[in-house]
Amino acid sequence: MSVLYIQEQGSHIAASDGRIIVDASGTVTSIPSETLESIVIFGRVQLNESAVKLCLKNGIAVTWLSSKGEYFGRLESTSHTNILKQRSQFKAQMNEEFNLALAKIVLSAKIKNQAVIVRRYNKNTHDEELYATMNEMMHLRKNIEEASDLSQLIGYEGIASKKYFRALSQILKEDFKFESRTRQPPKDGFNSLLSFGYTLLFYEIYTTIVNSGLNPYAGFIHQDRTNHPTLVSDMMEEWRAVIIDSMVLNAISRNMFKQEDFITDEQTGGVYLKNEMIRKFVTQYENKVKSSHHYLSYLSTPMSFRRSIYHQISSLVHVFKEKDPGLYKPVLIR
Repeated sequence: MSVLYIQEQGSHIAASDGRIIVDASGTVTSIPSETLESIVIFGRVQLNESAVKLCLKNGIAVTWLSSKGEYFGRLESTSHTNILKQRSQFKAQMNEEFNLALAKIVLSAKIKNQAVIVRRYNKNTHDEELYATMNEMMHLRKNIEEASDLSQLIGYEGIASKKYFRALSQILKEDFKFESRTRQPPKDGFNSLLSFGYTLLFYEIYTTIVNSGLNPYAGFIHQDRTNHPTLVSDMMEEWRAVIIDSMVLNAISRNMFKQEDFITDEQTGGVYLKNEMIRKFVTQYENKVKSSHHYLSYLSTPMSFRRSIYHQISSLVHVFKEKDPGLYKPVLIR
């Protein structure tokens, strides 16, 4: 299953004979609907009635984003809703010890993977300050594993993340260095690339969670918030560094993006990719999630990151059903 991204402004999306038809400035593309899991629309794109009906019938989620990557809304079928899975999810999450144990597994893996990213980029420079940062992060990882409640655990994770992003700024070439992680809006090129990548990943995970039958608004790490899918935020933690951070660092090191590829919003000070560069970024994202790896310990064969996300969400369904967080095996890079 694949994701269709529509970035050409003024494009029209229709449907005919079970196929999605995209007309982008006179260039017409036809895609079999059975090959699509979701459609992501950027900016001024029209979706007609026939396309809406086909997407609802076939369970193809449609996500609307602005040309800057800001979220507007979604069209999704209810065909994947599974009340039995959701009852298991809600029942398991009523237990604070369950939530704490599962949160420890996910956030411990997150910090380990962040430290590995720093180690990879310090392999040739042997910067003593970066070595010290990695040691501090691993000490915080141990604190997470020993935390007595969620607030304490989240506090340790927050400290580790600040150290991690300071290390990333040291790793980056001079014109992409930044002071801190900024969002809504991002204030520099590096943060802009991260935020855009996180948005793509967020709605990929959202779609996978919904398709699995779980409720995306009931999480186990982040606090409940009106209109915020906290389970998606929870499951993002495992993949941020593994997919987006590593992809963005690699792209910058290879000079794939430069400062002139961004624009600054005069009203908000937000920094965003130019429209013509969005397609380039999406291509890099797709290449990343389609690439194979061998980071899941319970699988014997290599698998794409996109398929791995599906397997991890499926594993989460089983964890909720059995009420056993120890069954969850996080992705750990090397």
